[in-house]
Amino acid sequence: MSVEEHILEAVCSLPAGQQPFQSVKGLWAGLGVDLSAEDIDANQAEIWRNFPSDDL
Repeated sequence: MSVEEHILEAVCSLPAGQQPFQSVKGLWAGLGVDLSAEDIDANQAEIWRNFPSDDL
């Protein structure tokens, strides 16, 4: 089953009147995740720190 089919199945199985999430924030709204702009910037800097590398 493809990803699209899984998503369609999940959306179709929602109870009547319940809408799917409208934003990415809705995906983790109930999980207590709190990301600040500084957290995101620090993670991006860490990920891209060694790019481009000399061995390319």
